[in-house]
This record gives sequence, C-alpha cells and structure tokens, in this order.
Amino acid sequence: MLARFRRNPLETIVLVVLLVLGIAGWMMSQNFRGDAGTWPGVIMIMMSVGALLVLGAQFLGPVDETAETPAATEMSGKVRIAINVAILVVYILAVTSVGLYASTAIYLFGHMLYLGIRPVWLAIATSVAVAAVLWMFFGYVLGISISNTLLF
Repeated sequence: MLARFRRNPLETIVLVVLLVLGIAGWMMSQNFRGDAGTWPGVIMIMMSVGALLVLGAQFLGPVDETAETPAATEMSGKVRIAINVAILVVYILAVTSVGLYASTAIYLFGHMLYLGIRPVWLAIATSVAVAAVLWMFFGYVLGISISNTLLF
C-alpha cells in the first residue's frame, strides 16, 4: 500500500485534504438555521464521498506496472498547472461580463480541447449540455435568475 502512496503522493494528499474539508464543511453546515444548511451539507457530503471513492480506487484497485513516466519532451507539470490556472482566471473574469452559462460552455470547450478531448463534436456537445443543465438547475430547481450580463 505504501508503494501506491509513493507513486502518487500529491494526489493522495489532495484527496485526504478534500475529505477532511468535506467533513468539516458538513459539520459547519449543521450550525445553519432551518433548511439553510441543507444544500451546503449535501455538497460537502458529495465531496467527501467522491474523495473516499477515488482514494479507495487508488489503494484497492490494480496496480499498473506497465505505466510509463512522461517523456522529457512533454511540458513540465508546473507549466501545465500555470496554463490551467490561467484558463481558470480568464473564465472567472469572463463570467462577470459574458455570463455564467455562455462562459461556462466556452471554458469547458476550450479546456477540453487543451486536455486533448477528441472528437471535437463531443467537446461541443458536452459544453452545451453542461451549460443547459446549469441553466435548468438554477432557473427551475433553485428558482434563481442569473442575468445582467452580456449574453445570458
């Protein structure tokens, strides 16, 4: 089991931190009055369960001994992280001017292309579907109108 930790130490640490934050967030959501803590509590439980599932798969799943390390010609991890953070910052800035749904679709499409999702029609379909689900969730389930932006 220690060999699996040595193979992906950063991933394991991040998952444990997410698990602890999820449990702490759920405990804090119980202090809200009435039903105000229900939705934050659900999100924290989902985050904790997700972290537990990935941790379980990481430690209990089969070990792929044939997995190769990335070639030296590929981008370094720090450069990839910097590019991902830059894309995320542009998305956050675009939400205020373009709108949540349109900027989410554009962000997902661009990020999926950057990550190498092919075929392109799949990236387009996924981006539009996620934006539509967000629109329906906020508009119909929560009853919140998100507007006052350039598009919708």
